[in-house]
Amino acid sequence: MLDKRVLEKAIGNPFSGINVDPLSLLALIQNANLTDYGTELLHGQGLRHISAGLDKAGLKLLLTSNPQLSKLFRQQNITNVIDHAKTFQASIDLWIDETNFYVHRAELKFDLDEDLSSPGNSATPAPVLVSSLATHFDSITNLSNFNQPVTITPPATAIPTNDPLSIFSPGS
Repeated sequence: MLDKRVLEKAIGNPFSGINVDPLSLLALIQNANLTDYGTELLHGQGLRHISAGLDKAGLKLLLTSNPQLSKLFRQQNITNVIDHAKTFQASIDLWIDETNFYVHRAELKFDLDEDLSSPGNSATPAPVLVSSLATHFDSITNLSNFNQPVTITPPATAIPTNDPLSIFSPGS
């Protein structure tokens, strides 16, 4: 258990000051594969299901065309990681209430197989002990009770800490 004020002091808000220019998103659509699945039943409610797939070129465009995102991830790192990816797939699925336009579910999928053995790949330090790295990510967020107050109660077994790094250390 970590107090959010302690975490904010330790890492700040990495998305602070990031503004998305809607005009720059128009170029992104050229590299996105949009699919409208129509209305689907989710938790007893008819919601519009829309999916957007993004290729390597689309991701690179998204990250490099926005100055704040480019600065956050560093242009050279973006180029190296994306260019050395053996395979890359990313998609986001949204289930939207067409009356109020609330997103009720968002599913983000991300698969990246990175070639770490390529010469000139500065994403990895030398010597290379592993020739490739596979990252597979699938996150589903369900949203409900819109415009209602939220109270989060930590579990009784939560262990308090003021050191955010202790959460990620072995044996924690």
